[in-house]
Amino acid sequence: SAKESLRLYLLTNPGAADRRTAQDRIYAIDADIIAATSLSVPGGLAGFWQRSSIKNMTNGEWIKDDPDSVRVPVYEIQKAGSAYSIKCVSCVPEEVQTYLISADANAIHFKNQKPTYYEVHECRLNGGQLSCISTFDGVRQDERYSLRNVCEIVGGPGILGYFVLCK
Repeated sequence: SAKESLRLYLLTNPGAADRRTAQDRIYAIDADIIAATSLSVPGGLAGFWQRSSIKNMTNGEWIKDDPDSVRVPVYEIQKAGSAYSIKCVSCVPEEVQTYLISADANAIHFKNQKPTYYEVHECRLNGGQLSCISTFDGVRQDERYSLRNVCEIVGGPGILGYFVLCK
């Protein structure tokens, strides 16, 4: 009911600062709901994963992604019983299909299929991060993903996919 009240408040067109505060409270309520229901949602791989860094293949240094960026890849991994599923939240579904190859409690292997090419991701939980080796046209790319509480599509599809905001 608090979320619904805040949404109604936003319809009154408050000032920018009040609007931001109300929207932040909605995000916090969503995070609280997820936390409150986390007993029924398995830990480990389950959740929203946003890319946090990518390895520069030239010098081997890790390049951090802006955690507030809406342009980095985001995946949602769900677990029902012993079965896993994965969805690319930031991808345009008509252009990219994500297929689960295999998964267990600590690792996931999946493929993004696009009309002209595909990329394969092999990921493993490593100290609270998802460490991935991605292969695109035979070129290896190392990536790290961080678990986020809630992610939401905030705009229509762009050239690189949907804009996704994670908290």
